[in-house]
Amino acid sequence: MSKKIIIALTIFITFLGFNFANANEINILPNNPLYFFKDLGRKIQDFFTFDNVKKVELRINVANEKLTEIEQMVSKNLNIPDYGKYFKKYEEAVLKVHDKIKTIDKEDVLEKATKEVVKQEERLNRLKDSLRINIDDFINKEDISALEQEEVYTDELITNRVIEGTKEFGITTKDVLKTMEVLSEEDMKLLEQFAMDILSGNKTEKDVEKIELSDDARKKIMILGFPKFCADLGYELLVEDDLKFCISPLGIKCTEEEFINQGCAF
Repeated sequence: MSKKIIIALTIFITFLGFNFANANEINILPNNPLYFFKDLGRKIQDFFTFDNVKKVELRINVANEKLTEIEQMVSKNLNIPDYGKYFKKYEEAVLKVHDKIKTIDKEDVLEKATKEVVKQEERLNRLKDSLRINIDDFINKEDISALEQEEVYTDELITNRVIEGTKEFGITTKDVLKTMEVLSEEDMKLLEQFAMDILSGNKTEKDVEKIELSDDARKKIMILGFPKFCADLGYELLVEDDLKFCISPLGIKCTEEEFINQGCAF
C-alpha cells in the first residue's frame, strides 16, 4: 500500500470523521462514506489474527460494534432507508463468529462466547420491537462460504474509495495531496504510523487526539472539512482568491480560520 494512500486514509478516518464532542460514541457509522476504511481495518486485523481463541473474541467484538452502530443510527433517525443491508452485515458478522467457534474446544471460552452472542440476540430483538419490523425479513442467512467472497483491497480500489470520500466532503483528491505536500516530514511520519495502527486494529478513530501533530498540521487538515461543514448547514460556500467563506442566509460570514477555532458566529 503506497505511502500517499496510507496518509490519505488517516486524514479521512480520523480528522474528517472524528466527532470531538462525543469521544465515547462510535462516530463512523455504516451510512458514513468513511465506513469503508473502518471495515477495511477490521478485515486486516482479522486476517493477521492467527490464534483461534483471539479470533473468536475479535469477531464477537466486531459483531457487537456493528450492532451498536445500528442502535446509534436508529437513535438518531428511526426512518433510515435500506435497513436491510445494515442488518445483513451484522448477521454476516455473527455467522463468522459461529464459523470460528466450531474450532474451539475450551469450555470457558465457549461459554463466554455463547453468553455474548445471546446478549446480542436480546439487543437485536429489542431493536426489532422498537422499530416494529420483522428484522428476519431483511436477513438472508447465507452459507458461510459465500461470505468469504469479499472484495480484494487493492491500492486501486482504496484510491477510488478515497476519491469517493473526497467528493462527499466537497473537496478533491488534489486538495488532500496539496495539504499533504505542505506538512512537515515529522508530521507525515506520525500520520503514516497512525494509519498503520488503525488498519492493524491497534488504534481507533477515538485515538486521534493522542497524535502529537504540530498545531499547524492539525489546522491544515481540519480545514479540509470546511466545505462539508458549510454544506451540512445548508449555507453558501464562497471562494475568493483561494480563501473560502461560509455564508449564512443572513449574510453572516465564517472563515476557515474561525471554523478550525470554533469561532463561527452561527
